[in-house]
Amino acid sequence: MKSLLRYALLFSLVAAGSANAQQALEEIIVTTKRGSANVQDIAGSIGVLTGDTLEAMGAQDFEDIARTVVGLDVINRAVGDNTIVIRGVNADGESGATILWDNMPTSGSGEDTSDLGRRQFDLDVYDVEQVEVLRGPRGTLLGSNSLAGAVRFVTRKPDLEAFDAGFTTQVDSTSGGDGGMNVKGFLNLPVSDSIGFRLAAYTREVGGFIDAVPFENKHPNAANLSSPNGEKIGLSGSNINGWDRSGFRLSMSALLSDNTDLLLQYFSQDTTARAGAVDRPYAGAFGPPPCGGCKKAADGVGLISKSGNDLTDETLDMF
Repeated sequence: MKSLLRYALLFSLVAAGSANAQQALEEIIVTTKRGSANVQDIAGSIGVLTGDTLEAMGAQDFEDIARTVVGLDVINRAVGDNTIVIRGVNADGESGATILWDNMPTSGSGEDTSDLGRRQFDLDVYDVEQVEVLRGPRGTLLGSNSLAGAVRFVTRKPDLEAFDAGFTTQVDSTSGGDGGMNVKGFLNLPVSDSIGFRLAAYTREVGGFIDAVPFENKHPNAANLSSPNGEKIGLSGSNINGWDRSGFRLSMSALLSDNTDLLLQYFSQDTTARAGAVDRPYAGAFGPPPCGGCKKAADGVGLISKSGNDLTDETLDMF
C-alpha cells in the first residue's frame, strides 16, 4: 500500500509539473530588436506587459508600469517631469533610458549636466498593445541614450479587416478636494482592403487636494524673494495641485504589396499642472511651487516602412 501511495504521489507531481511547464511556455512576441521574435529566443533580460494586463491593472501612466516591472523605476518630480531609471543606472545630462512609442523616441533631454535625464514626457497609456522593457545597454540598435536599457510602447495598429470603436468614462471625487474625470475612446476605420486608419483620443482631469498657505506670511524674507523671471513668489488658494492632460494618436496603415506595408503615425499631448510641484514643505508651509500653471506639450511624427518575406525583414524608420 505504501509503495502504491508513493507512485500515485509521484505521478501527481509529474502531471502538475507538466501543466506548469505548458503554462510557462506561452509564446510572447517582442519587437524591440527591429523585428518580431519569441521572447524566449532572445538573449537578454526583457519584461513584457500585454494590453490585457495593462487594462486589468488600470494602468494610466508610466508610474503604474514601473510598479510592476522588475528593475524599472521612475522618479516623478511633477506632472510630466520624470526620470526613468533601469537597473539603477543613471547619468548626468540626457536620460540613460530610451523611451520609444513604436519606433519614435521620446527620451528626456535634461536641462544641464546635473539634471539626470529629467523632462521625460508621460504619455497616456491608452490603446497600447503591449509594453516591452529591455534591461541592459542597447546602443547598437537604439542609440546612445539606451545606456541602461529601453522601454517600448507598442500601440495598436489599424485593422484593415473590420470596423471597431469604443470608449470609457470615469468620474471620481476626493474628500476635501476637487473631483476628476477620465474619458478615452478609439476608432478603427478600414477604408479599403489596403488602407486603414486608427484614432485614439483621451482627456483626463485630476482634482487637487493641497491648500497653499500664503508664502509672504510664512517666510521672514519673503519681500526680497523672486522667481527666475523676476516675479514675486507667492501662491495661495485651495486644491492648487490639480492637473489635466489631453491628447490623441492617429495612425494610417497602407498595404503597398504582398510583402510591403507603410505606417504613418502622429501623436500629440498637452499637460497642464496648475501649480507644479507644490508638495514640498518650506519654512513650515507648502511652497513655493516652481511655477503656477506649468504647461508641457509633446508632439511626434513617425514614418515606418516595412518590407520583406519569410527570409528577410527590413525596416526603415523616419522621424
